Amino acid sequence: YRGLAVLLLSTIPLARKLLKKLPFATHFLFSVALSKNKVVGICFLTVKNNEGAYAVAVHPKYQGMGIGTKLSYDIFNQAEKEGIRKIRLGVYQNNLKAVNLYKKIGFKITKKHPKGDYWNGKYIPMYSMEKML
Repeated sequence: YRGLAVLLLSTIPLARKLLKKLPFATHFLFSVALSKNKVVGICFLTVKNNEGAYAVAVHPKYQGMGIGTKLSYDIFNQAEKEGIRKIRLGVYQNNLKAVNLYKKIGFKITKKHPKGDYWNGKYIPMYSMEKML
């Protein structure tokens, strides 16, 4: 993690105020990885009704270094402090890097969607996954 720092945007008052105005969530939790003052990874939860919708992304150059895992556990810790007990996500079945990461950090496949998404004239199979905290 040399040169990386985690910045918790949810602690910045202006960011919290703006995010709370979005209608599809009560609030958001964020964690960001920086390297040489550039964002190399982000993880967030969209929170509503004590559940979270999860997403994580790491720049391809920085994948495989544990950044997605570290960001995810930071989000899980924030969520537990807020009383969130269930986290959900959707992922393309062919995105094996992501599916393997999610399984590694405790997500379980709860449903398979053969026609999960429609893109360029084709259906893309997806998984629904959940993690209990």
